[in-house]
Amino acid sequence: MKPSLLKFNIDYESLEASLQSSSPEILIDISGIVYLPDDLNIDFERAPRLNLEVSAKNSDGYLYLGKTSFNLANNMIKKLTSFDKVFSFEKQAFLDLEIISISVQLSISDKLDGEMGLGAQIESGTFMSSTFPLQLFIGESDE
Repeated sequence: MKPSLLKFNIDYESLEASLQSSSPEILIDISGIVYLPDDLNIDFERAPRLNLEVSAKNSDGYLYLGKTSFNLANNMIKKLTSFDKVFSFEKQAFLDLEIISISVQLSISDKLDGEMGLGAQIESGTFMSSTFPLQLFIGESDE
């Protein structure tokens, strides 16, 4: 059985505020709550992780923006686990790329970065993948 995503949030208000501010960076705050079932098929002796990967889409296709991982422990099984990450990007590059949407993927893995089979395990361990349009929520930037 795969984990269940019970709550998910992209803070569009802070994203819009960072786009309109004079700061050279934009911030994308992503948070949520995950339930880990007791029949999760991972090895807790190998330091399993909840992976959060973010990409963006423009007229040319998808661009990788970033990835972070949160360590999981055996005592998190059958409990709610929260995550919160603020991704920071150079504002002018973000605007120049004309980003139209952000894609988010959540997965579980117990392989280390660079270890053979990590990509396949992330693919099979993905339990949420979705695209969120930006224009519907933040409108056009004044810059």
